[in-house]
Amino acid sequence: MMTVYVGIQARAPWCRRHVMVAGLLYGSVLYAFMTHVILPVWAASQFLRPPAGIDVLNAWFAHAVLVGVPIAVFARRMPMPRVRALQS
Repeated sequence: MMTVYVGIQARAPWCRRHVMVAGLLYGSVLYAFMTHVILPVWAASQFLRPPAGIDVLNAWFAHAVLVGVPIAVFARRMPMPRVRALQS
C-alpha cells in the first residue's frame, strides 16, 4: 500500500505539502477499493452480510485515519523517487 502511495506522491507534489488531506483521501480510496472490489470477491465463497450503520463509519475511520494518514506521514519522510517523464 505504501509503495502505491509513494508512486502517487512522486507524481503529485501537493501530497508532500498537505499530508493530512492526502492521507485521508488515500485512506478513503483504500476503503472504497477494499469494500467494493476485494470484499465482494472474498465474500463470493462465504456467507457475509454487508456492513451497515456504524460499522461503515468505523471501517472508513480505520482506513482513512489509522492507515492513510500514517502512510502519508512516513512517505513524506522518504526521499523522493525519480520519475521519468512519459515520452509520446
